[in-house]
Amino acid sequence: MLPDHPWGNQLISSELTQRFLCYAPVAIAMLDSNLNYLFVSQRWLDDCDCSDDLTGQNHLDRAGHQVGEWPLIYQRCLREDREICREEFTEVGPKTTGWLKWRLAPWRDQDDAVGGLCVIREDITAQKRAEAVRSGNTSSSSLETALAQSEAKFQRMIESANDLIYMIGLDGAFTYLSPQFKAMWGYELEEFADKSFAEIVHPEDLQQVMTSAQHVMQTGQKDNGLEFRTQRKDGSWCWIICNSSPMFDAEGHPIGLQGIARDVSDRKKAEEALRASEIALRQKAQDLEVTLQKLQQTQSKLLQSEKMSSLGQLVAGVAHEINNPVNFINGNLNHSKNYIQDLLGLLSLYQTHYPTPAPEIQAEIEEIELDFMVEDLNKLLTSMKIGVDRISQIVLSLRNFSRMDEADLKTVNLQEGIESTLMILAHRLKANPKRLAIQVHKDYGDLPLVECFPGQLNQVFMNILANAIDALEEQESKRTDPKASIPSQIQIRTEVTPDQQARITFIDNGPGIPEAVRERLFDPFFTTKPVGKGTGMGLSISYQIVVEQHNGTLTCNSHPTGGTEFVVTIPLKQTEART
Repeated sequence: MLPDHPWGNQLISSELTQRFLCYAPVAIAMLDSNLNYLFVSQRWLDDCDCSDDLTGQNHLDRAGHQVGEWPLIYQRCLREDREICREEFTEVGPKTTGWLKWRLAPWRDQDDAVGGLCVIREDITAQKRAEAVRSGNTSSSSLETALAQSEAKFQRMIESANDLIYMIGLDGAFTYLSPQFKAMWGYELEEFADKSFAEIVHPEDLQQVMTSAQHVMQTGQKDNGLEFRTQRKDGSWCWIICNSSPMFDAEGHPIGLQGIARDVSDRKKAEEALRASEIALRQKAQDLEVTLQKLQQTQSKLLQSEKMSSLGQLVAGVAHEINNPVNFINGNLNHSKNYIQDLLGLLSLYQTHYPTPAPEIQAEIEEIELDFMVEDLNKLLTSMKIGVDRISQIVLSLRNFSRMDEADLKTVNLQEGIESTLMILAHRLKANPKRLAIQVHKDYGDLPLVECFPGQLNQVFMNILANAIDALEEQESKRTDPKASIPSQIQIRTEVTPDQQARITFIDNGPGIPEAVRERLFDPFFTTKPVGKGTGMGLSISYQIVVEQHNGTLTCNSHPTGGTEFVVTIPLKQTEART
């Protein structure tokens, strides 16, 4: 029965309307906005072999249009307020297949709003067969069967596929979605019909997706392997990979895209986990490398400390052994001088009282050159005294350098440590057949006593001065005429900075250090010396002693054209020094 709608045409009686619906040559149905039946024509009921009242039932379920592209077609017709026609080869009656033509058109309510759809269902099987006959194909029944089988096979493939099969129109909206869409995104097909595909693409990936679609449409070329993120209904993000190709109408005009999409979220998670694992392994490898370097540094430092300790013990032992006989000689020199003076006085008395000695004595006086001997004997004693004093100074320098009894913080005169180091290196500063002597200029300021580890700082002074001598000797070896060259020089300057730091500066006029080398100068095991001449640990250990043990700084300033300056700065008093 036709519902009594107030907006119906009042000029048409309900009887006429009833007769129209009963005898209309095509099947007609009127649907509301939810695609539920409002009423249907008798022809509709007859064609569907249905005697029940369909009012309120869902059309998509009754017509078998709940899957594939049909839900989107109905929603598009409602949303865009336009008429859409579609043909399909399907069941046209009980156990009968053929061609159906569907015409969908919106109807409007009294407020001129779309209230639902008018649907016309027409069996055009006879028309299709006539067209096949006219085209010379007399086996239209076989063609229909093949088409039905092909479409059924295609539909089964789509419904069983794990991947999503889709079609997108020029407006960016889906025109077809396979059932896998719900499994992948969680949306019902009808629910997604009002959404633009761009709405579920991750904002960071949207531009590349749009660029890909434009490229496919403009060039007609496929775009395979596009990966991007899309948002599911529950708000989670999934990675998909798409292979898209263009669709064209009969005239070759582009009408949209078609393609296959696959959820690759698990693969992306695995890749992300693999990357994280690689980063973690790389970090562990770096940590192990740093640990190995620290172990190597510690080992080298221990070896160097052991060598310095052994050297200190040796120097202290030698100094002790030399000091005993030197003290003995020095103590007896004064007595010897007094005895000799007494003997010379006695000899002078003999010459006064016996001016004419016997011929034999006179001959002996002339033989031994008594006058020269008396004059030179005093000089000889003076020279011996100077030599003994010099040996005493050397012994004192050796003892100061070794400082074996000062493993703890001590308040010392750093300039004495520098002097002791220069004494140890004196033999390398002297001239030799290959070069002139290396001149040392000392500019000592008013430096107070400094709290430090004296033995360790002496090791720093030794390393810096030894490197300076090596650089100067290498420079001299390359000169063709060393005597005509500028003399090699080392300048040592001590001072107190305004912030109460002791600063010791070592400057040489050697060949200088290139920037690339200077950046790695304090790295462990880095050396520019030939194999066997350097371990690359001297300056590295010196840096640790100054910076870590004394809370100071060790810097190097140099110019590639010549000249190098090392600056050691440490506090006058240590507050956090470490042993």
